[in-house]
Amino acid sequence: MSNFMSAADVAKELGVGRTKSQQIVKELNAELEKMGYLTVQGKISRKFFEKRYIYNEE
Repeated sequence: MSNFMSAADVAKELGVGRTKSQQIVKELNAELEKMGYLTVQGKISRKFFEKRYIYNEE
């Protein structure tokens, strides 16, 4: 299992379409950049994704 998720992975996990999953990845990466983290375009950290969408820790 990779440490990063693609938009396709996000779409499958959340049951949303490709466009929506790309938007989610972009928004999550923007959050990470505001916190000073480096990001990979088109990918999101699996740990950060799970924190925000699966476990909903805020």
